[in-house]
Amino acid sequence: MPQFEWDEPKSVRNKSDPERLMGFNEAAKLWDVDGVEAKLNVNSGEQVYLRAGEINGRVWGAMYVIRTRGDGSRVIRILSFRRLNERERSKYGL
Repeated sequence: MPQFEWDEPKSVRNKSDPERLMGFNEAAKLWDVDGVEAKLNVNSGEQVYLRAGEINGRVWGAMYVIRTRGDGSRVIRILSFRRLNERERSKYGL
């Protein structure tokens, strides 16, 4: 099981958003289901990825980066988590 981290206040805001209603801890479920992964072209200085799949009958996507800790271990840092729109579902075959 991968290690995850995120900005907790941002996760709480995500869970409070009526269109999202799930915190970033729920995004970790995307690594337990069949889904897709894609590299995104984001000018952030880090390679950003999308992990998408179905949770509770809806298609969700998490944007994330992979970071290396001081001890050499790697962690998935979740940046964003939301339902994918129709265009995105079509683009990624979901």
